[in-house]
Amino acid sequence: MKRWIFLGLGALLILLSITVYFVFSPSPERSKLPVVSNLPISEDLKKILYYGSLAPSSHNAQMWKVGIRSGNELVIFHDQSRLLPEVDPQLREAYLSIGAFVENIVQAAQSLGYEAQVHLASKSSTKEIVRIQFSPLKSVQTSPSSALEAIELRHTMKEAFQTAALSEKDLKTLESISPERMGYFPRNTELGQYLMQGTIDAMAKQVVDNGKQEEMAEWTRISTSEAEDKKDGVTPEMMGIAGIKKVFLKIFFNKDSLISDSYRKQTVAATRRQAEGAAGYLVITSRDTSRSELIETGRLYERILLAATSQRIAVHTMSYLLEESPWNEEIAARLSLPGMPQFILRLGYVKDYGKPTSLRRPIDEFTFMLD
Repeated sequence: MKRWIFLGLGALLILLSITVYFVFSPSPERSKLPVVSNLPISEDLKKILYYGSLAPSSHNAQMWKVGIRSGNELVIFHDQSRLLPEVDPQLREAYLSIGAFVENIVQAAQSLGYEAQVHLASKSSTKEIVRIQFSPLKSVQTSPSSALEAIELRHTMKEAFQTAALSEKDLKTLESISPERMGYFPRNTELGQYLMQGTIDAMAKQVVDNGKQEEMAEWTRISTSEAEDKKDGVTPEMMGIAGIKKVFLKIFFNKDSLISDSYRKQTVAATRRQAEGAAGYLVITSRDTSRSELIETGRLYERILLAATSQRIAVHTMSYLLEESPWNEEIAARLSLPGMPQFILRLGYVKDYGKPTSLRRPIDEFTFMLD
């Protein structure tokens, strides 16, 4: 009897030790300045690339690849190994992500004293997507620190937000960026409810798709070691999972767990909590679906995110409706918006704005010299 008690206490102690380790051990952190790089380029260009890499991307796949020419020109391509064929077969989200990456580069360059001239490839068939050339600015027009601080602080928040309405001032700040390309729908309106329920229903449809669920699992970094090694994908911290729930996930879950029926149900339940916790939804549109227009819309998206960050408005991109039918076929007409919806953002206020937890690869891992 005493032996069983001893074994039970031993097992309990081991479990307690594991729990303490996962709760209090440091989470993986993204790299910070100064930039560590072996590239034969200026320190300013290294910083510009670093700030560019902080742009958002689907599944945090970071699907950009950058060639450097003559130290003052960047040529941006897609990294084919980082595309998402299941959830993004037409590369819509990939081009939008490149646009956000470009916007960060442009804003960082201006803050560091450079003009960034952006040239979009004229033919969609070419592998080259964007070229950016830098030249010194005669004068810096904006506060160098404000734009860079917003880029570094911007992050997605997955918890339920306060449902209190956005202030008129905050809403005008966002809408003034490009009023003809967006529409805001408060949570308590008919169309706000349509977006909220549609988000939940679209996710319920998406998790049934084995291909999409398996792709999501491949980009989920459960273990700290995998997250630190790959420096991409979605970690428990990015999903807003902490404490005992994070311990349970790290101990008992693996890639197979993420495609189980129980996890799919949990994903829909989490989506419901998130969707219902919002002040409202902001929809961003493009004029068409050409490659150049999607890139420009991605740039607009990032400007909106940075403005929201500066105003401490919490943002969670929940564009599931745009990935699933019938919503992606009906949403433009239903919302009476000009153009084609490309992003749906859940907005609201939170008590604690928090800090970024998403990881990023070092700049040497996505760049190469062209000369």
